[in-house]
Amino acid sequence: MRHLIDFGDLSRQEWDELYARASQIMDDPRHYIDVCRGRVMASLFYEPSTRTNFSFQTAMLRLGGTVFGFADPNSSSVAKGETLKDTIKMVSGYADVVVMRTPWEGAAKAASLYSNVPVVNAGDGGHMHPTQTMADLTAITRLLGRADGLDFSDRSDLILGYDGRFQVVISYDADFDYKLLCLLETVKQLEPNERGTIRLNMKEANKAHFIPSKE
Repeated sequence: MRHLIDFGDLSRQEWDELYARASQIMDDPRHYIDVCRGRVMASLFYEPSTRTNFSFQTAMLRLGGTVFGFADPNSSSVAKGETLKDTIKMVSGYADVVVMRTPWEGAAKAASLYSNVPVVNAGDGGHMHPTQTMADLTAITRLLGRADGLDFSDRSDLILGYDGRFQVVISYDADFDYKLLCLLETVKQLEPNERGTIRLNMKEANKAHFIPSKE
């Protein structure tokens, strides 16, 4: 049985296979409309979430599966003191996979020790968010044709270094996935030898601005 707790646990071959399957589903969703029919996903969200929660539920439903769970632990026996261990052991008896989001670092790993089915880490505090990493890599690869050899790094107000040629300054007033797409579309239009700063500020316009380096 395989869990998804940390993206680093995947081998390169496993990631390539996952990306290939994701691409097939995106290119021909009708072909996969019933592949999860009869399968049940448990969605356990111990903290508020909109995009991550909805994306997992929508994915399972679009593949023909069903979903149960909670978006507020206070609506479950957790509010009465039920431990993570007991919750996971009980829920994994009903589901084929458990998707879990918590504010506690290491909680997903702990859950995997007690689960009878695969556990997917949908974010455990400031620790790991492997499925977000996978979504970003998928967007990068589909738009640029590759992810190898590209360097992204964070600084201050979400500043990214791209392939050693650009400094990217992104404001925090829009969804990161959308800003990433704007960034990648801008990079695609630049010449290989161009260097400079790419600035994204969604309050000004829904596009990126490239400022050439003075060097």
